[in-house]
Amino acid sequence: MKPYHSLDHLLQLEWQLAGLTVQADWIGSRQEWFPYVRPDDVDDLSGYFWNKALPRAQSAIVHAGLAPASISPFQGIAHLFPHIRTPSPVQALLDVTSLPAGPTLVVIEDMTGSGKTEAALVAAHRLMASGRGVHVPRTRGDELVKPLL
Repeated sequence: MKPYHSLDHLLQLEWQLAGLTVQADWIGSRQEWFPYVRPDDVDDLSGYFWNKALPRAQSAIVHAGLAPASISPFQGIAHLFPHIRTPSPVQALLDVTSLPAGPTLVVIEDMTGSGKTEAALVAAHRLMASGRGVHVPRTRGDELVKPLL
């Protein structure tokens, strides 16, 4: 009988589970988010769960920065990257070109230093603002993605 998942897939899941466990432990251990409650002080376990524990967990997830973020409306490359006074040709193109409806693959090729990363983030932000899923390969880290949120 052939296993459903490959060994590589299971190893990847192992690391994801370890990461989730560490995050859950980190969040659940913060006393300011989950103050200690003596078991004798809880008369109704179901009521405590729904009225205390669950709202605290939801708040903790938000405070930990793990809640989904709202995407800001796209307002142009100048708003997204105020330091870019004159967009490069590829940046200007992705700032205004119409994007097709439906699944979209954007491939950007240009010279080193031409602003491909910012152009890709412009396209990603436009797609995200229109409610479409996006995957942006990381090239320079999260500091460029923060303006999208």
